[in-house]
Amino acid sequence: PQPLREKLISNKEEAYLSQKLAQLVYDVPYIKFKLKDAVWTKDRLNNLADVFTSFGFKSLVSRINKQFGLTPSKALTTLVEADPNQQQLF
Repeated sequence: PQPLREKLISNKEEAYLSQKLAQLVYDVPYIKFKLKDAVWTKDRLNNLADVFTSFGFKSLVSRINKQFGLTPSKALTTLVEADPNQQQLF
């Protein structure tokens, strides 16, 4: 169709960037991985919940607590105050 062709021509760079971003990369270097290092310990889960809390992902923190039987602490359920200099999106 002509309108699609015109859009691709006028947005050529964006089209190539989209194609590049969508491609799967298979030639990655070998990564040493030990399964025992991938075990979720209580400390690791709490660290993950802290990160999610800092970004305001309350539902993910709740799901972690529920899924792994953790007791939510104040640190895991209290959101970090927003920077007053930060601009609003909406």
